[in-house]
Amino acid sequence: MANAQPSAAGTGRGVAVVTGGSRGIGAACARLLARAGWTICLTYRAEQEAATAVARDCDTAARQFRAEHGITGEPAPAVAVGADLADPASIPGVFAAAARLGSPGLYVDYAASKGAVDTFNPGPGP
Repeated sequence: MANAQPSAAGTGRGVAVVTGGSRGIGAACARLLARAGWTICLTYRAEQEAATAVARDCDTAARQFRAEHGITGEPAPAVAVGADLADPASIPGVFAAAARLGSPGLYVDYAASKGAVDTFNPGPGP
């Protein structure tokens, strides 16, 4: 973290997409990544309230990261995106939400449902 530079929209490292981020390992991973300077886009299938709580935790961690590293201004807010990742039609919306925060640079897959996400290719980066 010593050499973290602020990204255009985030806390310092870019945007991390965390599937299954509303509970368990996915939620813990989202919180940890936020503490390390990533802007978080997390997905949930059914637990919107839990996902919103995790996003709030990530926002708190992002503000703390910025304060500790002398980065001024407000960080981009974490977002929780409802998506059934077994449905291929839902996946582009997840990455579109992440792209609104900045350039997705990390993908962490902890979603319980598998299927389309295993074969999804978001295409070339910017």
